[in-house]
Amino acid sequence: MNRVVVDMAPSGHTLNLFRLMDFLDTLLNSLELFQQKYRYIKESFAVKYTPDEADETLQNLKDELAAGRHLLQESPNTACLVMALPEPMSFQETRRFLDSLENLKIPYGAIFVNQIVIDKDSRGDRYLEQGKLITQFMELAGEKPVYLIPQQKSEPLGITALENLIDQIYPAETQLPSTSETLDIKWPEKFLPSFTDFIEEGRRLLIIGGKGGVGKTTIAAGIGWEMAQRHPDSQIRTVSIDPAHSLGSNSVVPRDKFPGAEVVCMPMLPRSIEPMEQIKGAANYLF
Repeated sequence: MNRVVVDMAPSGHTLNLFRLMDFLDTLLNSLELFQQKYRYIKESFAVKYTPDEADETLQNLKDELAAGRHLLQESPNTACLVMALPEPMSFQETRRFLDSLENLKIPYGAIFVNQIVIDKDSRGDRYLEQGKLITQFMELAGEKPVYLIPQQKSEPLGITALENLIDQIYPAETQLPSTSETLDIKWPEKFLPSFTDFIEEGRRLLIIGGKGGVGKTTIAAGIGWEMAQRHPDSQIRTVSIDPAHSLGSNSVVPRDKFPGAEVVCMPMLPRSIEPMEQIKGAANYLF
């Protein structure tokens, strides 16, 4: 096998997976201590100790972990290609992700910014915003390249569509959208959302779920904000269990206006925990 391409989970969960290397190091070192005590007891009573299956298994695990760590952290062999969108929240998450990769000594090879608007006449507001963000992505990448992927008219499904998509990827410095123009944006008149008032319905916990990238964070932040506006005297707490802390980047609540509103990020820890214990812990924290 010459090359391996891995489609990873969202950034926060990916970092938790990478951090398992340190957890496994600690676990194997603890097992090694137990084995050393076993050897000492065996030698004390039998004078001689013969390595057994446990020694071989422990050494194999340590060798496999060392090989995996070397593969992940060896720059010529491995590169993490970071996907992003030309949006402020995506930029902040990408910045945190790259900082974490550096701390874990895992190299990254490039940043790919997806859904780039090419036609400024049809989406002028996004066209101008993305130009500033692309510049920020290039500054963030430093010496690493930044590639742009145009927004597609439809989801690229099938080999032909994927080949066509790959052919459209181009370096950011070859075609930067203009940032000097200004647009007179006319905001639409505000209207109340059509979803029901969850507080008046007596609901105390709303769980926003779905596939990565479908808009869970944005909708969770929007619902929390709307409930805080409708009920400024209520205690509204918007909680994230995403290790990427995207909700914190999305939500800035003026506490002087809505003293009962709060945004809390509680990342899931990379350890085993019973689901019911986790639910009880969250419930105690929320209520």
